[in-house]
Amino acid sequence: MTESELKYLITANGLSDGGNGARMATMAEKLKVSKVSVCRAVERLVASGYLCQNGKRVLLTEKGINEVGDYLVIIDFIGDKLQRHCHTPKERAFDEAIGAACALGEESRKGVLLFARADKV
Repeated sequence: MTESELKYLITANGLSDGGNGARMATMAEKLKVSKVSVCRAVERLVASGYLCQNGKRVLLTEKGINEVGDYLVIIDFIGDKLQRHCHTPKERAFDEAIGAACALGEESRKGVLLFARADKV
């Protein structure tokens, strides 16, 4: 998963209007990108099985929900460590944690996910 794709999925997840999905125009505003960029990204994410489209709204599929959920655990874990131990401002820590999570290989990502979940207990 690329950093850009993950940001689109996180944004769609956060903007989902009571299960009705996120409006693509609202996603463009939030991400500060063009509507064309959102449309292209949505097409790729629909083709990958992470999103489904209903008119101008997009919804995460079960695959998308699971993937975003796992990545958010990793992002929160890394972001928390950046804030607490490196004194990185919250918003910057979140952005950098997204990049770090996407840079991990699948095996490492799964390991960090297990570690992060165990760390919460």
